[in-house]
Amino acid sequence: KPEMPARLAHVEVVNATTGAVLGTAITGLDGSYTINAVGSGTANVKIRAISKSHAFGSSVLRVTNATGQNYSVETPVWSNWNLSSDLDAGDLVSALMTSGGKHGNPFNILDQMVAGVEYVKSLGANNPSVNLRLNWPGGSGSFASGTQAWIADDDGYDDIVQLHEFGHVLHNLYSDSDNPGGSHFISDSDQDPRLSYGEGWASYFSSAVRHFQGVHDAGIYVDANGGSNTGGKQLYIRY
Repeated sequence: KPEMPARLAHVEVVNATTGAVLGTAITGLDGSYTINAVGSGTANVKIRAISKSHAFGSSVLRVTNATGQNYSVETPVWSNWNLSSDLDAGDLVSALMTSGGKHGNPFNILDQMVAGVEYVKSLGANNPSVNLRLNWPGGSGSFASGTQAWIADDDGYDDIVQLHEFGHVLHNLYSDSDNPGGSHFISDSDQDPRLSYGEGWASYFSSAVRHFQGVHDAGIYVDANGGSNTGGKQLYIRY
């Protein structure tokens, strides 16, 4: 579980006593940020990172829990900090989370959304015209509908599965999908061709994004079981 930059994520400096937001910023591609805080004198302050991105025009990319709330991670509080002085907040690391014993990380999921939008923009597309959301944990199976996708409990670190579902979302947004949805499995020889095309396109999209990122062997689809032990694969395909 290597530590990776939280790219283009929302960060803010907060008055820990009043809850007032004193300044906001978007992280860079290396996860770094600079926030200009408003106010004077001293205050008890902390830095908060939130699982959303405002980096693509007026639309917002969000990763939420089952009740629609953003995730966040905070630093300790700096007491009586002089607001006119620079503060080096150091590294803020979002620890993995668990749902029913399955591992995930909302900032890792957010990064897949960022990568997906970066890819479509590299092809000449505009910024998304609406807010987009991935929900985790989303139950026993991952699926997409409209401008949202639900990421299964055990898919919290399955980047390719997340990109597949986000591919459905972007297909709905930027193109026209006749995918009727519903149950599907690899050995189904009597599947609705509209469903087959829609699922095949989403899998292509996930590999295309990873190829765009320079990931080695980007055509591998892996669906792991989300547990704490290594080697827990449920599905492994090379396209």
